[in-house]
Amino acid sequence: MVNLKSKNSPFQTLDFKKMILLTRENLIIIIMGIKTLFHHYFENNMRPSLAVETSLKTLGANLKIARLRRRLPQSQVAERAGISLNTLAKVEAGDPGVAIGNVAAIMQAIGLGAPMGDIASPSADTSGLRLESERLPKRARAPRRLI
Repeated sequence: MVNLKSKNSPFQTLDFKKMILLTRENLIIIIMGIKTLFHHYFENNMRPSLAVETSLKTLGANLKIARLRRRLPQSQVAERAGISLNTLAKVEAGDPGVAIGNVAAIMQAIGLGAPMGDIASPSADTSGLRLESERLPKRARAPRRLI
């Protein structure tokens, strides 16, 4: 208990323990509310398309097959990749919330090299190359001469 000596104060004594307890309870309620809001938002608004979900599940299954063919336990791959077992399990399950750096680390740890750089390489982008060739000018002009 704290006695306030000010005569103008409406509170003559304050119990700081009760105030801290109330603050903790309110904080927990606020955190739970925020967690529920974020969960609702991400579940309803941030889901990837069906094609993306399918491709991620396929990638995860392929990584798991590659790991099993090499007879590597999850613990060893996770340690080599510098990630947790839970993260490795999420990648193998095709969870879209896993960071792409973790996927690259797993591929490196399994021994697949670093094929992530070839995924969107400009030379393999046939649609982009076609669009670029359509936009090229029909003739080239000489640069302007400065006088």
